[in-house]
Amino acid sequence: MKFIKSSELFANMDKIHMDISEMAYVSLGKDWNAQQVCSVFNRIYMVIDGEAKINYNGKVIALKPGNIYVIPAGLTFSYSCEKYLEKVYFHFSVLMPDYHDIFNEISECIIIHNQKKLIEEMSNKISENKISNVFAIKAALYDIIFKCISSEPKADNKNINYSEQVVKIQDYIETNLSASLTVSKIAETMFLSPSKLRKLFKKEMGKPIGRYIDDRLMYIAERQVRSGEYSLNEISSMLGFCDQFYFSRRFCERYGISPLKYRKKFML
Repeated sequence: MKFIKSSELFANMDKIHMDISEMAYVSLGKDWNAQQVCSVFNRIYMVIDGEAKINYNGKVIALKPGNIYVIPAGLTFSYSCEKYLEKVYFHFSVLMPDYHDIFNEISECIIIHNQKKLIEEMSNKISENKISNVFAIKAALYDIIFKCISSEPKADNKNINYSEQVVKIQDYIETNLSASLTVSKIAETMFLSPSKLRKLFKKEMGKPIGRYIDDRLMYIAERQVRSGEYSLNEISSMLGFCDQFYFSRRFCERYGISPLKYRKKFML
């Protein structure tokens, strides 16, 4: 008998999380156009019919029926439709153990050709609320993500193994994430001095712990603003900001636009 087990791989199975924030079938016309769009989430466009185009960094890519287009978070691009475009789209994140999106390592639109059958299946499945459709859609998205990551060595080789102490720090931050969370409080809980905590965290994570907390806080803020589920005052309170005005200022500093305008500007 031969027995092979990767403890590290097994440990990370539950630490990589796909977060789908939006999915829909849409039929679009000439009004589908925007300049210099940059999202904190990834996009998948499954083109059913019609044609449109996106452009970034001097490149122009035609969106054609039967193809799937994956646009990574952080890529600044423009899009336009001259006549008609029918598609299924998904907005999603793939969060690693450090809570950063693995697609951050990818800086190009990825095209998966000749996927007409899969696109038709997805178009049918997102319209009916069945448990089996949930699994089918997630399976298809994971397969698309696998194809993207496999073609990008930088993303596939990303370090996901951290010391037990740093993992505990990450978990504490997630459980207690708030604008009022301080390094001193975390250090006290972890029985470390603030200076040692800062040094340890930056060595493994590659960024200061204060910036990490701010990144996570504003990621959650963006998601809540975009969803439209809560008022800005409620979001401000949930995330521990002293008031809505300070929250709006911080949001504007990060995303270049007020949360109210961001919510109204949210596009497909």
